[in-house]
Amino acid sequence: MASRRFRLRFTFWLDVEKDAEYELAETIDELKQQRRFSETIRDGIRLICDLREGRTDSLYELFPWVKIENGGTPDQSLQQEIESLRQLLLAQQGLERASYNTEPDRFDTFDDDDDIDLEIKETSDGASTSNFLNSLMGLQ
Repeated sequence: MASRRFRLRFTFWLDVEKDAEYELAETIDELKQQRRFSETIRDGIRLICDLREGRTDSLYELFPWVKIENGGTPDQSLQQEIESLRQLLLAQQGLERASYNTEPDRFDTFDDDDDIDLEIKETSDGASTSNFLNSLMGLQ
């Protein structure tokens, strides 16, 4: 029996009037040219969600050098950096929720030939996530 494959598409918007989001759009274009965009999105979401929950498994999986450089455990400065990122993400999440509440009945639709296929892979070379984090660090 052949298994059925379900594909989901997720769309998001960038405001290219903002410098940080314009740079992010350029990075996305480069990732698409390298055919690494979807992998980067998957790794980035997994990493951010794990860090928000206080878990570092994804961090060490995607960036094994972090664990090695810190003697197998994060040092105080790395923990502070992670906590800073966590606080920024929580603050951003709060702002996004507030902006959604201003117009609860308005939904934008987007139809484009450029769809994103999300697939689950068990392995990663970490390069896409490194690029994601470098972009993230450039937003500060």
